[in-house]
Amino acid sequence: MKKNRYPQALRSLIKLRNNPLQAARDMYYIHAQLEVEYEIIGNSNYFTRFAQLFTIPRVRRATLASFTVMIAQQIPGEGPVPFTYSAEVFPLSHREVGMGWAVATCLFWATILTMFLPLMLEAMGTTGVFCFYAGTNIVALVMIFLWVPETKQRTLEELDYIFAVPTRVHMRYQITEALPWWFNRWILRKKGAVLRPLYQFDTSSDQDRIEALYAADKARADKKTAAGSDSQIENTRGSSEEITQEKL
Repeated sequence: MKKNRYPQALRSLIKLRNNPLQAARDMYYIHAQLEVEYEIIGNSNYFTRFAQLFTIPRVRRATLASFTVMIAQQIPGEGPVPFTYSAEVFPLSHREVGMGWAVATCLFWATILTMFLPLMLEAMGTTGVFCFYAGTNIVALVMIFLWVPETKQRTLEELDYIFAVPTRVHMRYQITEALPWWFNRWILRKKGAVLRPLYQFDTSSDQDRIEALYAADKARADKKTAAGSDSQIENTRGSSEEITQEKL
């Protein structure tokens, strides 16, 4: 659809969706998102969008989540899950950059593992290496639990709302809501345990709250960009004044 091949896109969506009406709806959602993201991208280039992986809060959370699952893949062997996750969590404007960064992270740690495993076996022995990676599995479990939002059965449009929620809010929910529920449900075997959802897309109040969080994140990012521009202008002005004084 970025190349204005809408008829081909519709035919592809019809093959992927249950019926043509759902395909048309999703095509409209994608088109609307592309229009918004064209306004956001503007004249930016690949390197600018790469820098935004770490400066825009919503994109930064997606980067953190994809980075975490890509590292974790090299430890417990999650297979194709990290690639699927990383491919869908970024907005369209940063998807190719974010996915490239995530895959590069994965391959980097795969290289490190290949290079150092023989040395580790020689120095630590089989049991030591096994215990080391068992420990890293535990670390990866904690990282995923705290930093990786669940995206199962969510549309790509809903992911913008999910990653608009600040990381600290998600971590607090996982610790104070999800963890006690899991303990009561699966350890104490309480079938009546209820988990309060963090995301409730069916109610306007929750959507308004998440929209407000997203707007606040965007405002902070714009403020940082404006501050950087002001600093650059001041530096340029100072340099111009110095040159003028030298000429005088």
